[in-house]
Amino acid sequence: MRLVSLSRHNRAVYGLLDGKSLRVASGESLRRWPDMQSVLTDQATQKVQWEDSGELDLESDVLLPTISSPGKLLCVGMNYQAHIREMGREPPDHPTIFVRHADTVVGHNDSLRRPRNSTHYDFEGELAFVIGKRARHVSRQNALEHVAGYTIFMDGSVRDFQRHTSQFTMGKNFPASGAMGPVLVTTDEISNPAQL
Repeated sequence: MRLVSLSRHNRAVYGLLDGKSLRVASGESLRRWPDMQSVLTDQATQKVQWEDSGELDLESDVLLPTISSPGKLLCVGMNYQAHIREMGREPPDHPTIFVRHADTVVGHNDSLRRPRNSTHYDFEGELAFVIGKRARHVSRQNALEHVAGYTIFMDGSVRDFQRHTSQFTMGKNFPASGAMGPVLVTTDEISNPAQL
């Protein structure tokens, strides 16, 4: 499945995209699961009533971040050798984790903004794993069972602010500095994310 979050006629909805054809959640489904995050948390993608809504129209439909109000955005920094060398650092002994706040992320085709107090705004294309099932103390072997799907993430970095301290968070949380989407592709369509 390919799922989208969007604003249609100034109303936030979510839908199922098939090519350009869009079916949006409707009726009791929309009341029970008001956004895509609630659908994924309840593992209810197969239970939603989808209503035919014609074609996705990028002239009037506004694509929102795939998950418009995530509980957490956890990011892993320095996670591949070429980037570690580019930054002039040593490979870390443990994953470098930083957070992004939801209000720093815009949707597909929305404008990104370089902060006016920096000229070192850089882009990083990332694959985002969207967790759909509550997880704690999960083994490496079972980790992918908790993934609902995948989306594209543009992790914009304000490099000079990122280097002010050993923490990346400061340079990763300027308003509208990152983007998510356009779609969430469910795990049934991607058997091995390591081969993308």
